[in-house]
Amino acid sequence: MNFSLNDIREILNNQNNESRIYRLEQKLEIVKSQMNNLQEVIATIEQSIIAERENIYMVEKDMFKGVKKEDDVYKSMQSLTILFSKIVNLIFFILGFVLIYYHGRAYLNNQPIFPSPAGNTISLIFIVFGVVSILTSSYTLFFTKIRKQLEIANKRKKS
Repeated sequence: MNFSLNDIREILNNQNNESRIYRLEQKLEIVKSQMNNLQEVIATIEQSIIAERENIYMVEKDMFKGVKKEDDVYKSMQSLTILFSKIVNLIFFILGFVLIYYHGRAYLNNQPIFPSPAGNTISLIFIVFGVVSILTSSYTLFFTKIRKQLEIANKRKKS
């Protein structure tokens, strides 16, 4: 908290009753404010747990409700998000190659994976998805450094 027991003792030992009351009221407002903030953080964490259990996507604004940007919790959550983004991009990178391989092979052999009149067209669409997936995920994987992302995030927090 923003004050110690010594601060309270000093307030209570002060002979001026009006001054003591005023200072105690100030400290009470500070503690109430901190308590409200902690209750909001607790509610946010509870909502995050529910969202994770039910596989619900939370908007970033809702994920960090009540968490001040200078708090360690915010920094830790942001760092984890950046680190997990690399893993997700790796998965999409691999998925792109898998899409290109299987649908490309099916298209070249004229044996569509989806046995319908539009089977080859669907394979071409999945090949395009594979190429786009490889291009977008490879940029983040190979050209964006985690350290640089963290530096950018930290600069945003300070401003």
